[in-house]
Amino acid sequence: MAARVTGAVLLATLLGAGCGSEGRSLPDPGPASGFDRTAALSSLTMSQYPALCDWVAGRVGSWGGVIRCSNGDYLRAASSEAACVQQSSGLMSCSQTVGDVEDCVNSVVSGCAALPDVCVALLLSCGMPL
Repeated sequence: MAARVTGAVLLATLLGAGCGSEGRSLPDPGPASGFDRTAALSSLTMSQYPALCDWVAGRVGSWGGVIRCSNGDYLRAASSEAACVQQSSGLMSCSQTVGDVEDCVNSVVSGCAALPDVCVALLLSCGMPL
C-alpha cells in the first residue's frame, strides 16, 4: 500500500468534497476539464497545463487539498499552480489522455474505497507528477 499512497501523491500533483475531503476553498469546476478527452497528455502545450492544474485543484477543493479513499489511499493537489506546472514536464512523453486524468480525479472525488485503477495506470505509464 505504501507504493500506492506515494503514487497517489505524485498523481495529484498535476492535477488532484468527496470521500474524506479535507475542506474546500476553490469552487468545483465540474467533471469536465474543458480539454478534448482524447488528447494525449503529451500533446498539451506548456501554456495549457495551468488550466488542467486549476481544474484538478478545483475538483479536489483547494491547492494542497487532499481527498482520501476509505482504505487510506489519497490524492493531493499541488501546493500551487506554479508548483503544478513546474512538475508537469514529466507529462511530455505520456500517452495517457486528458480523459484518463478526468476519470481518475472524478472517481476519487465521487467517493472511493481505494485508488481507482485508472489512477494507478496513470502513475505506472507516465511516471507522473500528476
